Amino acid sequence: TEAFRVDGSRQNVDLSDEQLQAMHGGLVTHNHPVHEEMRADGKPYNGNSFSPEDVMTSRGADLQELRAVTPKWTYSMQRPENGWPSHSSLKQAIHEADKRVFLGLSMQVQNGLRTAADGNDNFYHELWREVSRQVPGLNYTRTPFHGGKAARLPW
Repeated sequence: TEAFRVDGSRQNVDLSDEQLQAMHGGLVTHNHPVHEEMRADGKPYNGNSFSPEDVMTSRGADLQELRAVTPKWTYSMQRPENGWPSHSSLKQAIHEADKRVFLGLSMQVQNGLRTAADGNDNFYHELWREVSRQVPGLNYTRTPFHGGKAARLPW
């Protein structure tokens, strides 16, 4: 059941206190649309995984699940069975993972193993994979779309 619909800018969506309260304990699906500009390598930008703000808002609203849909992927983050970690511990896990993922992707770009555009496109996906390894019970997945049908992969 759709509780409400909100239009946002390219960078964010502002939610009212009433909307945040309506989300409490639920499942939220939102889109990360294609940007009109092209990546540096000339390919279209196809949306991305969750921002840290998406996940921290999910924690604050105690969501059971957060989903983001792009033209290429559906991303899902499910709350651990015992609940979300504290604000400070989740923020710390994100901060630590951010440093490791940035360094790892930067090294891959430097060594010619991936392009800078690919590293940028996959940064948040790799960030949430790393955070989900650090936070017990946090379940993060990325599911590819093929003709409108999804096949769930364990990464």
